[in-house]
Amino acid sequence: MRKKVLFLGAFQEPGGEEEVITYLYKNLDRERYEPYLCGPFREDFFAKHRIPREEILELPMTGMGDWRSMKKLVGYIDSLQIDLVHSHGNRGGLFGRVASRLSRRRPKSVWTVHLLIAENTFTISPLQKKLYTAVEYGLGRRFTDRIVAVSDDLNRKYAPHCPKTAIETIHNGIDTGRFHLDKVARPVDPTAIEFGFVARMSKQKGLPYLIEAWRRITEELAPEGIRPRLTLAGTGEEEEPTKALVRQYGLEDSVRFLGFRTDIPELLAGMDVLLLPSLFEGLPMVILESLASGTPVIATRVNGVPEVLEDGVNGRLVTPADAGELAEAILGYVRQPEQIRRHGAAGQRKVAAGFTKERMLAKHMALYAKLLGQPAAETADREVPGGRLRPAAYAAAETAAAGPVPAGRPLAGLPFAGEPLVERPSAGQPSAGQAFVAKALAERSPASPASSATPATPADRSPRIPFGPEPGAAESGAPAASAEKGGGR
Repeated sequence: MRKKVLFLGAFQEPGGEEEVITYLYKNLDRERYEPYLCGPFREDFFAKHRIPREEILELPMTGMGDWRSMKKLVGYIDSLQIDLVHSHGNRGGLFGRVASRLSRRRPKSVWTVHLLIAENTFTISPLQKKLYTAVEYGLGRRFTDRIVAVSDDLNRKYAPHCPKTAIETIHNGIDTGRFHLDKVARPVDPTAIEFGFVARMSKQKGLPYLIEAWRRITEELAPEGIRPRLTLAGTGEEEEPTKALVRQYGLEDSVRFLGFRTDIPELLAGMDVLLLPSLFEGLPMVILESLASGTPVIATRVNGVPEVLEDGVNGRLVTPADAGELAEAILGYVRQPEQIRRHGAAGQRKVAAGFTKERMLAKHMALYAKLLGQPAAETADREVPGGRLRPAAYAAAETAAAGPVPAGRPLAGLPFAGEPLVERPSAGQPSAGQAFVAKALAERSPASPASSATPATPADRSPRIPFGPEPGAAESGAPAASAEKGGGR
């Protein structure tokens, strides 16, 4: 008999939390489990992951005192006879763990910590941080059967506060097949190196230090005729202040903003080096994605970052809130551009060895089996891309929508913010892969035929996003194809 697992998230902003939740939901072994996805409805999130609205158990979770949502979640758990609730993040963790204890069903409760509230000194007041931290540790001690940390650093810091609750590390993982693996063979133009930032533009990300570092390196390199470029993809409360700082320093010619984007593999393929000067982190998905694409990373030495980024091997580690050290690291790649592809190749090996989504999925399934008293899954210790752990309908939808992965190309022809890269579907128009995702619903019934997934026709495919004009486009005057929004990791 299949066990019922409910995945709960607040989906407040794009990032690693939503990536982990949706991958587990869409790829959990349907022969052993019946998964449900629960949380607030956010149109861009579900369009990005090709999940139709009718699949989600909607739950607003507007704040800590939203008892209407709490009551509704208890109803979901009892009426659906949920066996395990896996909640993510701070808000999801509050609702998921309390509702599990209030329900008659009393399912097993798993919570994944992606960031520590105790380290957030930027978006909440000291009083709020004290209150939220006390609540979080109390839930961890009394309302949680197992805590999952996305990095060893989070594990070490959280464990002393919940000594009787088992905590284990399951590193974030990515689908390496989505990224451009041929990039390391492409030469780097030492006079026009492409640096990039792909993340939500929040105070956490240290953007003022990035722009200050960029001012310093452009001033130093200008007399030499070296003109690197900085591309920032993402949006958030720090977007306008960052644009203002760029204008103040007169950096408009070398810095461009792309806004919120979903074509992350294409962006990373066109960059030579990724910059992530965060003040605190968990284990950023964008670092894994960048390394998988052969793009080395300069990032701050915070939390779980050093667990994947090795200084001088697949990138550079710098001190947080230090624009001078960040500038020196950027200049290091400018002065020694031959290191870029070498570090990129090392990054691809690092991710393939320990940070794949298949590995992440197998470890979660082993955890669920242990908590629910199931035998270990046969596939727990082997890689399963495209295997039986993936519901056929989702696999077909994503493969058809993605199409073949083109060779990575530079960002030179990429439009600035305000120039759309792909036209957004009109209201009411079905998203790409919608028919296939709908078929996945039938897989919740054991009687569903295995042939429910059919390869998509070309008309069902989402447009690919080229970098620069397609061959012949300039001569014909046809506009280059483009992509819409995305970007917070």
